[in-house]
Amino acid sequence: MYRVTTGCLSKNRGSERVMQKNGMIKEAEHKAFEWHDGKMKDRLEYRLLKDEWKRER
Repeated sequence: MYRVTTGCLSKNRGSERVMQKNGMIKEAEHKAFEWHDGKMKDRLEYRLLKDEWKRER
């Protein structure tokens, strides 16, 4: 595996914190990207490359 990506709604600070604690790097912030609970919401995207993971270990 070379790349792991994940994301969450921008207001979901708990999920964002889990990604950060696992060494993931914010790659994008998409404005009005996802329909949720009757309105468009922002989405954050995080990534971790194999080389980045190895450096942290």
